[in-house]
Amino acid sequence: YIYTLPTNNFSVSATGLSCRGSMNGIISIKTQQTLNYTATITGNGQNNRYDFSNTLELKNLSPGLYQVCFTIATESTFKQCFEIIVTEPKDLALYSFINKEENKLNLKLDGSDSYFVELNGELSKTSLIELQLSLRSGLNKVRVYTDKLCQGIIERSFFIDAVQIYPNPFDKELNMILGPEYTGKLSVRISNMGGMLVYSKEHQLEGRNLTLSLEDLSPGPYLLQISSGEHRSVHKILRR
Repeated sequence: YIYTLPTNNFSVSATGLSCRGSMNGIISIKTQQTLNYTATITGNGQNNRYDFSNTLELKNLSPGLYQVCFTIATESTFKQCFEIIVTEPKDLALYSFINKEENKLNLKLDGSDSYFVELNGELSKTSLIELQLSLRSGLNKVRVYTDKLCQGIIERSFFIDAVQIYPNPFDKELNMILGPEYTGKLSVRISNMGGMLVYSKEHQLEGRNLTLSLEDLSPGPYLLQISSGEHRSVHKILRR
């Protein structure tokens, strides 16, 4: 004669650690039938017996694999075992890549089921593990964290130059790709390293590209100043 119980008599579940190293994992046990059970817990330094009749909660557990075996005092032929894992949060991880052609920041997130992502002060919550964010010209600041403060905060900064200049050094022509903040009239001023102005002209922008004919400049280094409205940038250029 072998004593048996319904297959769904035992419900064994685990609550993972709230933070890495916190040692506050929990194994919860509930039974359909109320009897004089003994639960034997082994694994991760545990080898303990607990008597209970319907519910049992084991606290302050470390992460890892545990074996939970049930016996009944009055039924020597009965034994049923389960394996259960107490988990712990992963480390928060952030992988980033900038698409310079589109001024896009690609993020890959790991370590949680949901994330708070803050870009230049604008906060959003997401459950996605891959995101694409639009960057503005200049300095961009990104903060990523979760609802578990113990996972910490990851902060990164990305600088997007509003003006791309090529080739540099140049021979006769200098090309520029301008950010969207540069509109209307563009003032271009070029000075030699002694501060003398050698080129000054206003250009009406049509699109994002501008080509300067600078064949009259002598070979050597110069400072290129670009301004449009409140936006201004200075770049060092070299004529071959």
